[in-house]
Amino acid sequence: PHITIATQNGPITVELFPEDAPQTVANFLKLCKENTFNQSSFYRYVAGFVLQGGLYPTSAPSTVPLEYKLPNDMWSVGLARDSNPHSGSSEYYINLADNSATLAPHGTSGGYAVFGKVVSGFEVVRAIEKYPTQQSGGTTMFKPPFPVVYNISSV
Repeated sequence: PHITIATQNGPITVELFPEDAPQTVANFLKLCKENTFNQSSFYRYVAGFVLQGGLYPTSAPSTVPLEYKLPNDMWSVGLARDSNPHSGSSEYYINLADNSATLAPHGTSGGYAVFGKVVSGFEVVRAIEKYPTQQSGGTTMFKPPFPVVYNISSV
């Protein structure tokens, strides 16, 4: 299956990998069907690392267990989470480089689950990367207004 992330800069198409992250993909598609991502945003950007979007500053109530199987290579899409490996819900990121070593399991980390890969809209991602950023609590965030995600839908 594929999803389209409709942004103010154009569409980003992502191929999903339900065979590698079945619960993660099922949860993400459920959130899409419920229009959870309507008028959400990309809010975090770390050059050469990730572009992160979702429901910041809130999160969806459902979480999924960590399904680490695939490497976090360039253009892969993963499920963001906090320090609890099983806390991923509605935050996602696009890898802007091969982050396999950084986001792999280490010690108690468990790694970060990849559940898809960008297959088109690379120029849209590059356009979003050009938005102004600021430091907030040690994290690089876009300056408001954040780049808008109109919706995410199944293709």
